[in-house]
Amino acid sequence: LAQNVIDNCYGTSCRTVMKAMLGISVSQTNFRAIYDDENDRVKLIEDVVVMETSAGGLADGSLKADDIIKAVKVGSGEQITLDRQYQLLNALLYARLYDTVILTVERNGETLTFDFVIGNDNLVEY
Repeated sequence: LAQNVIDNCYGTSCRTVMKAMLGISVSQTNFRAIYDDENDRVKLIEDVVVMETSAGGLADGSLKADDIIKAVKVGSGEQITLDRQYQLLNALLYARLYDTVILTVERNGETLTFDFVIGNDNLVEY
């Protein structure tokens, strides 16, 4: 969080964490627990589902309600396979101005990829 404030607020009046907003609301569905043999523990898994897109938002016209977000990649970082909703929310805290956020989604059994470039209007105080 400290690096977020340094990267986004240096030389400005900003004094808080900034978060990239794609113009979507998400929810979790299909919540389940599985046993992870490799780590010898139970792992919680859920689907991260787009509930709606905001008109004029960054994802408007790309993502649709009921799309399942399977993975996210922010800038030059590693792709994160989403098992839980909070992973998407956390990943967006790493987005900086002009970074590309890449979402891999499942829609009607088909895998699609969408790229979104973060602009000034897409970074908001968190």
